[in-house]
Amino acid sequence: MGTIRIILLMMVIGSARPALSQVISTLSPAPAQESFFLYEVKLIEEFIERFNDDSDSYVRTQSRAMLGTDSMINRRRMVRSLFDRRRPWTADTAAFIAQVVTAPEPHFLDFTDTNWYAEVATTFTCGGKQQPVILLLHMARENGGVKWMIAGMSSFNCGTPAAITLTGTPDYISTSAYGTNFVVFHQVFTKGMHAASYFEPTVIASPRGQAFISAVQQGRATLQRIGTIRYHFFSIPGWQFSVDQIKRKETNTGWLITSLQPLPLADLHRALQQLLFR
Repeated sequence: MGTIRIILLMMVIGSARPALSQVISTLSPAPAQESFFLYEVKLIEEFIERFNDDSDSYVRTQSRAMLGTDSMINRRRMVRSLFDRRRPWTADTAAFIAQVVTAPEPHFLDFTDTNWYAEVATTFTCGGKQQPVILLLHMARENGGVKWMIAGMSSFNCGTPAAITLTGTPDYISTSAYGTNFVVFHQVFTKGMHAASYFEPTVIASPRGQAFISAVQQGRATLQRIGTIRYHFFSIPGWQFSVDQIKRKETNTGWLITSLQPLPLADLHRALQQLLFR
């Protein structure tokens, strides 16, 4: 476990100061893959935990278990570690982090908020031809609970759209669906699908929503595969950022911030519409 301890210390502190290097030199090596696993942000929920610097985040609990303390970790260092280090560090990056962590009004992410979105690339077949379809989901609150709902989608063409059937057995997409890369879609997009269980009213009312939903309900469109997933956050006032899964054998790996842009409040509606109905 020595390598894990070394990388843990170097990552959270950011530099090996003389006193720290003396400690590191006494630790024994261990398989590097253990270190990569420790630092990989394995799920988007874990990304949110680290962004908020939750006291029971995986990094903090492992630090306490292996080093006896997590006192070298703070929120600024934790948020910095969530950026893809292979992308340029800009003045916007520094300003964003400062705004997020600065008291007395720091900003946090909430898994149950409705203002972040999962972008899921899928492929459907219609008439023997494959069609890529981008689905945008967000959290929706209903009867005291929370579930994923489809809030937007890319254009779709599968013959002449028919009337959408609004009857059927109600269902929902569980909040945990992200953990299996939304494999539940294979049970959702079936003939006779209950549209209101999965689609926001704005999608059902849109021409592309009507074309897609009616094709699935009638069995003309069939889900073939689920592809890449990325997440978009509009939770921090004045900003929008995207998170992608970066797979590499480094400590800076897993779900990381790959895009960050200032977003004035006046432009928020336009940005959301561009995302949801591209």
